[in-house]
Amino acid sequence: MVGRFPMNNRSTPSILDIPHTHPTIQRPQTTSQWNTQIRDCCRRGSPHDSLLLYRHMCRLGLKPDRLTFPSLLKASAALSSARLSLAFLSQTIKSSLERDLIVATALVDSLSKCSDTSSARKVFDEMPERDVAAWNSLLSGYSRNGCVPQVLSIGGWEGVCMVTFVGEEVEMILMSSWTTVFWVFTCGDVEVAKRVFERMPVRDLVSWNVMISGYSRNGCAHMALSTFRMLREEGFSPDSVTLETALQACALVGDDIEVGKLIHGFMIVSGFSLDVYLANALLLMYSKCGDMESMGPVFDRMLVRNLVSWNILIDGLIRRGQPQKALALFRLMRATERKVSSSLLVSAFKAIKLLGGCQEEQVMCIHCLVIATGFDLDEFVSSSLIAAYGECGDIATARRCFDYFTHRMNNYLVCCNAMVSVYLHNWCLDEAWELLQVMQLNSCKGDSVTLVNALLICAQRSDLRQGKLIHGYIIRNGFDSSVFITTMLLELYIKCGLLTTACLLFSRMSLRNIVSWNTMIFGCCQNGFPRVSLSLFHHLIQLDGVMPDATSLVGVIDAISRRGFHGEGKYIHAYAVSVRLDKNEFITNALIAMYMGLGDFYDALYVFDAADKLRTHCAGSPVGTDALQKRVKW
Repeated sequence: MVGRFPMNNRSTPSILDIPHTHPTIQRPQTTSQWNTQIRDCCRRGSPHDSLLLYRHMCRLGLKPDRLTFPSLLKASAALSSARLSLAFLSQTIKSSLERDLIVATALVDSLSKCSDTSSARKVFDEMPERDVAAWNSLLSGYSRNGCVPQVLSIGGWEGVCMVTFVGEEVEMILMSSWTTVFWVFTCGDVEVAKRVFERMPVRDLVSWNVMISGYSRNGCAHMALSTFRMLREEGFSPDSVTLETALQACALVGDDIEVGKLIHGFMIVSGFSLDVYLANALLLMYSKCGDMESMGPVFDRMLVRNLVSWNILIDGLIRRGQPQKALALFRLMRATERKVSSSLLVSAFKAIKLLGGCQEEQVMCIHCLVIATGFDLDEFVSSSLIAAYGECGDIATARRCFDYFTHRMNNYLVCCNAMVSVYLHNWCLDEAWELLQVMQLNSCKGDSVTLVNALLICAQRSDLRQGKLIHGYIIRNGFDSSVFITTMLLELYIKCGLLTTACLLFSRMSLRNIVSWNTMIFGCCQNGFPRVSLSLFHHLIQLDGVMPDATSLVGVIDAISRRGFHGEGKYIHAYAVSVRLDKNEFITNALIAMYMGLGDFYDALYVFDAADKLRTHCAGSPVGTDALQKRVKW
């Protein structure tokens, strides 16, 4: 073991190099007394004093023992100093204490907390015996530093979870099973957690709760609900934690409202008191499933409401496209609650945006509330405020807010992204590009939002050279896996006329969303390849998980109009009816224009007459009502 670690070289400082400041203390006489003083300083949260006491102890010629180093290693962990931890490791080797169980465990714990997991693992591997504390020190260190592969390399999880027998006596239990399951879920390994759970000899309600919660946290909502059903089949009676996690899984699924209603019914029949946490879980489930009618009674029956309750209800109204009701509820909340949260303020800005038009007066009211409640330095609130002024077209006020926030906030990037988006929204491309250059001069490393904005500017300017430079930066920094960034690259190359490059990039995308497909459908059509647009659309409707939207249909209808594919036009019209998009005003206008372009005036009139509720919008389409009527009569 000695050969694996440096002793006293340049990378490992001497203990006697600790800075010279010390408290007023009564000098102990023995090593045991020094240990007590060092431990007390460490417990009081004074790691520097602990280290200083050790230096005095060494100068008096006293040798540390096995009880000295654990306190010193806690002090170095508190200071996050891996160099000091390694220095103490050298001292333990000199004192022949490196194999002592207590000392070695403290070394593993200290090095792990200082993010030196490789050294911690070396110490762990050299330990002649290991107890629960040693395992937990290493595992928690790996967890803290996100080292999941290293965890799985420690002799397999079966070795961690099983009881080790020596003869007929139990030697030790490394970790309780449900704790192991919880820990593996924290690392994000669902399959390993499931395997550990299935091998548990005894499963109590806590174990089931950990499984359901773990599945939900890792995005496996369907598996969480399946586990909940298994729990009921095995005769367990769920508690409030079980019900809360199951409702969260229903909210994640979004379309399984029947299970959520069954859980709600079980709560009523079983007499569960509707505490604020269960009620909030119910509200969230109904909100995500779009059942606003059921949210009202739950909210009204709540004896205690917190800010989360109000936020869920307001967000649900915004999601259903009811910004007026959302803002009215926000005002009611302000009349009944003394406090406000950053999430509620952001929701208020979202509702104002959905109202459309210039709502600057409402934005200013929320701005005053932001200042009064002290949320003007919250990054999400400040960026939402900048965006809200930008939506109203008040670029000057948005810029003043930006200048104010950036001089007082640590997170410069969030506000910069918001301000660049404001410039782009108002077609101020030069100002947006200038701000991006200022960010670069200030050594502010951009994120995916910054890159999307930069590519959007290049696309609007048809600046292929700068766009290619940004593409190179994206590849070098690993942003090419982002579907949003890659979609913007498609937009850039299409706008610059490089359809072949866009097609090559599209074919290499491992993940495509509907925006990616729509970009290619429109791009091929606009660059004179309507047949390719049709082919892409036919491929899209055969995919699982991605459904064409109104934009997809408008793009393919445009392609048909350009080429005169009458049969394909009929097919797309039938498809729009089957997915209930034929009443969409944009699709209706596109269908009328398509049939007019194909000379099929009777079908154009039929589409026009079928859109009763959209008659005024359709009358404003390029073909016009009068022109349509005249052509049909002729």
